[in-house]
Amino acid sequence: MRVVENTDQLRKALKQCDEIELLPGIYELPIRLSKDLSLRGVGQVEIVTKSRDGLRIKGGKVTAENIQFTVQQGKNPLLPLRKVADAVDVKGGEATFIECRFSSVLGSGARISKAGRAIFRGCTFEGNLEAGAMVTGSAPEFYHCTFKNNALQGMAVCNEAEPVIHSCTFCENIFSGLSIYNSSKGEVAFSMFFENGLRGLAISTKSAPTVRECKMYRNEKSGIYVHDHGKGVISKCQIYSNGLQGVVVNSGSYPMIRNCTIKENEQCGLFVYGKGRAEVTQCKIKLNKHSGIHVKEGGALRLLKSKIQHNEAVGVWVPTDGVAQIIDCDVRYNDQGPWRIDGGAKVERRNCREW
Repeated sequence: MRVVENTDQLRKALKQCDEIELLPGIYELPIRLSKDLSLRGVGQVEIVTKSRDGLRIKGGKVTAENIQFTVQQGKNPLLPLRKVADAVDVKGGEATFIECRFSSVLGSGARISKAGRAIFRGCTFEGNLEAGAMVTGSAPEFYHCTFKNNALQGMAVCNEAEPVIHSCTFCENIFSGLSIYNSSKGEVAFSMFFENGLRGLAISTKSAPTVRECKMYRNEKSGIYVHDHGKGVISKCQIYSNGLQGVVVNSGSYPMIRNCTIKENEQCGLFVYGKGRAEVTQCKIKLNKHSGIHVKEGGALRLLKSKIQHNEAVGVWVPTDGVAQIIDCDVRYNDQGPWRIDGGAKVERRNCREW
């Protein structure tokens, strides 16, 4: 093991060693790796680059622990218009990050490409110009990480990516906490999404993740937004106290929502419209400040074995152009009654408790 305390010593050690311990301080240099290497920070350690990627990995097995990776703006103020720079870019090889922090004023905190494999444990992605983490066609794993105050999303998952996201926090991002798009899948579990500028979780463009046992609350608009042919299974989640709707489904999307609680949202609990479809099974949709469920503009709902109760308007509202099949549900105790079904709406109701 080599112990280093300044930039020159780190530069030399990178050429000569495969295990490096960094003493507290700021190290100003880009790192390019295609070999096995372990980097461990002791105390407050920051690796800084200006207008360039911080750590770029193309091969080998790399481990980094307790290090802040930061990209700052260089002397040329026009450079950000021409180049994106990420704090960490995993293009290949295998990387493990433990209790690291990632921040870039010119790009994302971490970018994981299709050929790269990465695991992040207890890391923080904060203050990035783009996403906290950009996952492109890859399958990285994130455990107990925080994505906070990023200018776009906390994390963007795209191009058939399949990440594993467990016990993570997505909060105070300018747009969405987590966006999953372009035919991506993956698993999101035991995570929290709150106080994001638009939505907690957005699913689109034929993506179909599995989302389970998460909490989405106090987001500016919706807890979950499924659009543009998004799919997926959402189960055992708590979706509450969002600024507009709890869950929104539109534009040819078709998620399955199971065993969820959707409550106390500022408008309706579930909003299905624009040829979106939703299958809702064994859910509790209650205490929302408008209807429990609103289906319109060619939206279609299949509602099974659910409780739609104590909402401030009706339990289920289906305007003229909506379609709904409602079976074995309890739609009692809503302030304006169980249903509002406008003329021309196509609604099938069977074995429901209404009063």
